[in-house]
Formats: sequence, structure tokens, C-alpha cells
Amino acid sequence: MALSKSLSQEQIQITCQLCEIPNKKIIWKCKDCDLLMCGNCRENIHSKVKTSGDHQIMNITDIGTKENGENENVILSNIKCKTHQHQTCCLFCKECSKVVCPICITDAHNGHKLQNLIEAYDEKIKHSNDRQEQIILMLEEIGIREKELIEIESDRHLKHREAKQAIQIEKETLIETMNRSEEELFEQLDRELETSDLYVDREKRQLEKAKVSLIERRENALKLNSFVQILEHQLVSDNELLQTRTDKGYNISHFVPATTKFLNLGTLKTETMIALQKNPMANVIMKVEKKAKTELRSIHSIVICNDNPIWIADSKNGILQKVVLGEEDILILLNIQLVVFSMVVVPSGDILLATGDSVLKNINPKTGKQTNSIYSVYDQIITAVHLTEKNELIIGSRSKGIRYAPEGSKVLIAMNLEGEIQMIWEFDKGNNPLFTYPKYIASNSKGNVGVVDWLSDAGNGRVVILSPTGGILHTYDGQPEAEISLFGGIVATKEDNFIVNDAVSHILHILNSDGEYVCRFDTTSIGIKLPCCLAFSESGKLYIGSVNMEEQPNLFGLTYAGC
Repeated sequence: MALSKSLSQEQIQITCQLCEIPNKKIIWKCKDCDLLMCGNCRENIHSKVKTSGDHQIMNITDIGTKENGENENVILSNIKCKTHQHQTCCLFCKECSKVVCPICITDAHNGHKLQNLIEAYDEKIKHSNDRQEQIILMLEEIGIREKELIEIESDRHLKHREAKQAIQIEKETLIETMNRSEEELFEQLDRELETSDLYVDREKRQLEKAKVSLIERRENALKLNSFVQILEHQLVSDNELLQTRTDKGYNISHFVPATTKFLNLGTLKTETMIALQKNPMANVIMKVEKKAKTELRSIHSIVICNDNPIWIADSKNGILQKVVLGEEDILILLNIQLVVFSMVVVPSGDILLATGDSVLKNINPKTGKQTNSIYSVYDQIITAVHLTEKNELIIGSRSKGIRYAPEGSKVLIAMNLEGEIQMIWEFDKGNNPLFTYPKYIASNSKGNVGVVDWLSDAGNGRVVILSPTGGILHTYDGQPEAEISLFGGIVATKEDNFIVNDAVSHILHILNSDGEYVCRFDTTSIGIKLPCCLAFSESGKLYIGSVNMEEQPNLFGLTYAGC
């Protein structure tokens, strides 16, 4: 507790430590002597001490106040050395952060960075003041952020309520529409039944009248008993009594359900997604940083090990290469004759390859040595392989035989790295096959899986987006203004969207996390033609492999920013 507070509370009586006269008012304190003094003792006793001229003396009312601390006269000419008590410190050792005397310098601080005491003190004070200002600014920033969080919390709760209310209103509108539709259908059926009943009643009356007439005619005919009566009897046709029936008035319509089986109230979209849909291309930026011409005719698959080296494969010509991509050149580290349809790098650093067999091959990235892995689909052919963010393998496979035959099994299998099956995708809810030829696979952080499903060797097909639970979220097969000519690779962005390339039209189709179309990007605008496959590195760089055209590059490293 500060002394001034103690005095003001008058809990104890403190006397002058020099004259010790009771009730003598204490006014001063000498910081160097650590003495409390009255006015008389300061003038008549303390002032007679030889070094008192250099002592720091303050009014006791200023003890503990910030203002006093800032305005104190700093006396640095009489700092006694703690090690050599008869020496006065003259410099400050920056390396040891200590005040030192001449003997200290000779004994332990020779060669160290030494500084004038005043300069060192001023630096420390400046640093302290700067730090205080920084702390004040940070506290102000915290205050601003706390206010912002309160506003954000209030705003989000309001938007939450408004979104729920909008959903409820839409639901009620749909229910009202459905009820109105039901009433209209019922009314139409009732009118048809009423009309049918009228026609039935009228025909009943007509039949009753005809029956009476026919009975009367029969009885009259039976009464003819003479030759003359029979000859003179006028023959009348009876057919006019039975009118031809028409089914026009008896029709009751059949109920045919709507072709839309699932009624959707709408979707939830963030403000970013809404803004993106309004102007999607403004958010997509691609810039080529590296490019090189490779020896491969086409690049059908790419995997990147920490940005370099890069593994590239030409599945048609059976070539696998390990390369390092420079700004405009390429260095081949390994060249292996092997057909590779798909590949992925696992946490161990090894590369898993889909080579048209039922077992994934494992390749040592340093030596290129190949071995069979533990990942197998038994009697099927592995067509694609992908590693998720959760280190789960997703393997695409098909039955042996004709690639695109309707019969046979086409499966997507999720495995952990121990080879244990976690999930299988094969049929939809209608027991129809989900895939024809799962060619490329990608996944985002939400757990949604994007599959490029080929329908023929020409590459025409679709993109199937699956939920983590296995349901189909969306199927994409192109836009009217940008029909798919040749589906290539697929990747997921950091924003959880998907990019799929069309090699023939030089277009990248950008889909949202559920597979809905967002926008497209023309790769010729950055000098890339016929893109075949895509891959992201861990640092977020996008790599594109394309068809080898004369002297043009066909492997590109890009910076990518956007959706």
C-alpha cells in the first residue's frame, strides 16, 4: 500500500526518522538514504551530508505516483558496484544486461558490447515507453474487437432468426400451395363425378323408357292372331330406342404424381457464396510461375511431394517420371516404363499407383523400386486412387472386361491406411449403379467426394458429388454454353470448391462444395492449351499437365486464388 494512503487513513503515526519528535509533520523522503524527514531536518541535518547534493528527495505525496516516476531526476553518477563495493559503475554491458565498474570490465566483460549509462538508460526508458504505448494500443484494439464481437454476435443471432423465419415462411407458402393444389384437384374430381352421375341418371331414364316401349311392342306383337292383322301390322325398327353411348360424360381423371420426387425448400448459402455467384470470375486469379516442356506426349496424372519433386505419368504411352520443375526448364530424376492411371503420395512419402491391376503398387520415391501394397480390390481393376485430408484412401474400381458395359460392378471404396474398408459406394437409392467408370477422385475438408465418371473413352461423362454419408449431393455434366468435350482431372480448393478440367475446350469448370456450377476459366488466357490433369501442392500451388504440342510447355506451376 502506498505511504500516502497510509498517512491519509491515520492508522499509525510515523515520526521523522532523523529528529524522532512526535507529531512532527513528515514532508520529505530521501530515496538514497531511505529516510522520512520533516522540513527542519532536511534543511539542517540531511543537507550537511557530503553527497546529499546528488540524492533524490521527493515530497511524500508524490510517492507511488506515475507522474513522479516519469519526472524523477535519474542520478547515474553514483551507482555502487554490487561486486566491487568501493567502485562506482561507469558503463552498461549490453550482452550481460548489467551495470559494470572498471574492475568488472577487466575481469568479466572485456570485449563485450558496452554502452554509456545515460544512453542505456534512455534506450530502456524509450523501449519501456514504446512498450507501454503498444500495450495501450493493443488494449484499445481488444476493446474494439470486443465491441465488434458483440455486434457480430447480435448480427449473427438476428440473421439466424431471419433465416429460420424465411424457411418457415417458405414452408408455409409451399404447404399453402400444396393445399390449394389439393383443393383444386379435389374440386375437379368432384365436378367430373357430378357430371358422370348426371349422365348415368339420364341414361338410366332413357333405358327405363326404352324398356317400357319394348315390352309394350312385344305384347302388341303377341296379340296379332289373324292373317290380316299380321299383314297390315306396320313394322317399326326398335333400334332407335337404344341410343349409342358415348364415354365423354363418364370420364374420371387418373392422378399422375409430379415428376419432381423431392421437394426442396431451398439452400443455405454464405454471403461470400452469394457474392461469388453474382460475379464469380472476379474472384478467380491464376498466374503461371513455372512452365516446362516434358518428354511425355500427354500428362494424365500428377502428384507433388512438398512442391518438388513432381511425379508425372503418361498412361497411354506407359511412362512415369520423377522431375524437378524450374522456372522454364525441367530436370528428370527417374524415368520408369510403367502404365499408371492414377497415383497419390501417402504420409510415409511413398507413392501409391493404380496400374490397371487389382492391387495398388507401392513405389519408393528415392530408388523407384516397386512392390505390391496392402490395398487390394480382389477381382476388380483399380481405376483411380485419392487420399483425403483425414488420410483415408478412396479407391475407384470396375469389373474386368469391357470398360463401359452396363453390367458388372463399378465401386468406390474408402479404406484407412491399415487397409480396412470404411465405406463402399456402389448403388443409389433406386439400386442403380452410381458409376460407369470412376476415372478421377477428389475430396474437400467437408468430407464431400467428387468423382469424374467417364461414360466412354472419348471422355464424355459427368461429375458426381457424394456426401460423407454416401448420398448423391449433385451430378454435373456441363453447362449449355460450355458443354463438356473431354473430362479430365478434378481437385478441391482450400475454399472446399471443386475444379474439373475440359481438355478439348481449354476450360476449367469451378463447382461449389456440393457440385453446383459457379463459373468457368479459360486456360488459354494464361497460355495453357488442352489441360489434361490438375493437382494442388501442400503450399496451395496449382499444377496443370497438358498435351505436348510441338515446342510448347506442357507442365505448369501456378499461383491460384479464388473460389
